Amino acid sequence: MHRLRGHHLVCMQQFQGVGYNEEFAKNMTDVIKQLQENPLQQVTVLKSMDDICEKCPNKLDEEHCALSRPGKPDSSVKDGKLLEVLGLEVGGTYSYQEILTRIERNIEAAYDTCCKGCGWEGKGVCSLEILKKAIS
Repeated sequence: MHRLRGHHLVCMQQFQGVGYNEEFAKNMTDVIKQLQENPLQQVTVLKSMDDICEKCPNKLDEEHCALSRPGKPDSSVKDGKLLEVLGLEVGGTYSYQEILTRIERNIEAAYDTCCKGCGWEGKGVCSLEILKKAIS
């Protein structure tokens, strides 16, 4: 079973094999592949460090990310808002397929909550169109 934070649920759908470093990109690719191969697999949703964060070079420790700093909203705030949009409970366990269905049903709100203003959006790595194509 995977543990995934809110914003990673949407980021994974748009992931293009690039990331902070090779180790991060490989880990993200592996997690995505495992879930795609078994969409009935259970996922616990979080608003804290998860299986993707494990290989992130910005991870300072089990609770802190170098990207969370004064003047920039903490990722956990974004995670909580996205889980709310999707009707998922923090710490709840859902099949990956159910999560995908909830994203698809709330795709525009999910994108706006998760992706608007994100640095990856600014780099053209993700967009509402990419998300719609990936999720359908």
